[in-house]
Amino acid sequence: NEHLQGVFESLGVFERLSSQLTTKQRAMGELAPSLNILALNAHIAASQLGEEGAVLSVVSKSLGERSKEADRLIVRLMERMEPVCDAARGVAFEVEVAQIEAQVCEAFARELLDDGETVSPGVTLSLDELISELCERVRSVLRTLTQLRIDVESMVTAANDLIGRVVQMKTAQLNGKIDVASRSGAAGFNAIFEDVAEIIDEARADCSDSLELLASTRDQLDDLLKLEGPLEAELREARYETDAIVSVAGH
Repeated sequence: NEHLQGVFESLGVFERLSSQLTTKQRAMGELAPSLNILALNAHIAASQLGEEGAVLSVVSKSLGERSKEADRLIVRLMERMEPVCDAARGVAFEVEVAQIEAQVCEAFARELLDDGETVSPGVTLSLDELISELCERVRSVLRTLTQLRIDVESMVTAANDLIGRVVQMKTAQLNGKIDVASRSGAAGFNAIFEDVAEIIDEARADCSDSLELLASTRDQLDDLLKLEGPLEAELREARYETDAIVSVAGH
């Protein structure tokens, strides 16, 4: 059961994916509203400076537009996160159940081999049913993993798009800081752009963490899906051996 054990050992991958994505989902959900407010404050303050605030007005407007674009990408990313988190939790549960079923099957098979003549017919029937359930459950997990791999790849693309917008916001923020430094009457903007910088840096870190997690999960899913052929062979062998044990016990 080497390959089946490989699936069981993957349990932590799906638990970690669900937990960390849920955390990042909350963090990213706060990004765009915070940036929109700061961009609006900067735009209002710039307009009060008249011609002196023309460049800052352009910068704050650009920052606002980028934050709205980021908001749309965050919404898209979070829409994809929800089913992936659900699928990851579902796979974790199914793998746990399959592991228990495999342990019970092994115990029943050992009992039949050691004490076949004295074991009740119920044990034989239970083993037959359990191996059938285990085979179907493992195949169901493999189907879910295939879809999860597609969903994770989609999220990798969305996360890369979001990082691109965050980089654009960072550029706008730096342009704002440069302009503020060159104007004596615009010192009040410095605090706004410092707040913007802090939010953008946190967003970039969250995006990078999420992308690293997704890329790692994608690679692990690729490794697991390579087990599909050998795992099917193991399940067929287990089915054959179970039939043989049941047949011997029945006589």
